[in-house]
Amino acid sequence: MNKKGQYFSFDAIIASVLFAIALLSVLGYWFSLKSALDSNNDPFFTEATRVSERLIANSNRVINTSVFEALAPLDEDELKSQFSTPYNLTIIVTDPYSNSFNFTAGDKTVNASNIAKVRRVLLLYNSSGEYPAVMDIYVYR
Repeated sequence: MNKKGQYFSFDAIIASVLFAIALLSVLGYWFSLKSALDSNNDPFFTEATRVSERLIANSNRVINTSVFEALAPLDEDELKSQFSTPYNLTIIVTDPYSNSFNFTAGDKTVNASNIAKVRRVLLLYNSSGEYPAVMDIYVYR
């Protein structure tokens, strides 16, 4: 009895499944890359990245808490002029582990249709020591 045709059909099925998986992987990567590139061209995202880089520049991502405490009393217009931006800003810094330091500058309730968010992980220090924190910067109009 000759079963050569059955092996050929089994090979074709496996090859078709592998081709479909490879095709879906390439398409998924392509569309995620395209959307990532589109979001990087957004002026709100560019401005949020610029503000975050300005805050952590020359600090090796280690920032004294006094930097954020100095920004706390600023209203929205003063915050915009401080960072030389035409957009509204909200900066939120939280300590995800102990909640010993929570900071918000700008509008605490952001209701905008066009908004960009940049998240940076950094190290905060003060007289009691160093601890990790998360900084979220929202840029909106």
